[in-house]
Parts: sequence; structure tokens; C-alpha cells
Amino acid sequence: MSASGFYFYFGTSSGWISAIIRWFSRSGYLSHMAGRFTGLTPLVLSAEGEGVELFTEAKYFKLNNVNAIVQPVSGPLADWAGCAKLMAWAIEEFLGQGYDYLAAGAVGAENRINDSIAEWLAAHESKERVHCTELWVKVLQKAEYACVADFAPATTDTRELLQALARSAEFNIEWIHPGLAKEIGIG
Repeated sequence: MSASGFYFYFGTSSGWISAIIRWFSRSGYLSHMAGRFTGLTPLVLSAEGEGVELFTEAKYFKLNNVNAIVQPVSGPLADWAGCAKLMAWAIEEFLGQGYDYLAAGAVGAENRINDSIAEWLAAHESKERVHCTELWVKVLQKAEYACVADFAPATTDTRELLQALARSAEFNIEWIHPGLAKEIGIG
């Protein structure tokens, strides 16, 4: 367990958005991610169908399947003070924002539709809405993690982020479903 109690959860959700993203991205194991941290109780900050929300860990697990857990081993998310500061910023910045269906669709669709259509969709991102990966790329960039420094948050897909974290010495990964590691070219 990290000293800060922070983890990323990567997997799928039971909703229709997840099914569409998995179809577009040709993934059986990956369509969603969220961040778990400890306040008075473990909480999960997630951008899902209703927008950016805080969930109890129990409620999050009722709605989502976790196929990989990523733990920071260095940097601000690995220590309690740094994590608390980043989570306070993330909650202030994103909690209550809507879900960016357009950008999420564009990111997931890049494997299935013309690149120029996907680029157009991604270029029309909302400043008041975010998708799950966009939220966490912004947090990681705020924390100055080198593995995501060059990522464009709105157009980074969940697979790209998981690959970057898996290849970084700043994070450890527990593969809950070994098929996911193989699917993204890590295992």
C-alpha cells in the first residue's frame, strides 16, 4: 500500500458508455479509470456518465470492474501531504463538471473511424466537461510526472495512460486480469 493510500483503478464499468468505448477501442478489459485516495474513508474520484463525482469505494466497486491497480511509488501522489494537496486541487477543479461524451467518444473511436473525424471531435472538447482519462492526465501533469508531460489530456486514451504508467519507474502495477497486460502490450 502506498504511504498516501492513493491508487489508480483501471477497468470497465457496467454502463453503456463503457460498452461503446470498449467496442470502439477493441478492448475487452479497459474503458475506464479512476483515482482512489484516503480522506476520512477511502474515496474514489471518477468521471463517469453523470460527470465528475466522489464515490465510496464500495459504491465504486458495485458499478465498475477493476482489471489493474496502479500505485505511485514516488512523486507527490506517493506521500500523504502531496496526495492531499493534489486531491484538494482536483476536487476543487473538477468535482461537479459534466462528462465529456464528445471527447471520450473521439478518443475511443480513433481505432474505428477516420483520423480527421476523430481529430475534429477531440478539437471540440468542452472546458466544462472532462472524461475519465483527461481528468487524471491533468492531475498527473499538475504533479509533474514526467511520463505524461507531453500528453494532450483531452485526446489521451485510457490505454495510452496505462501503458505510460506501466513503463514508468514511478508506478507499480498489480494486474488483476492478466489479459489486460497482454492486450496493451505490456505482459
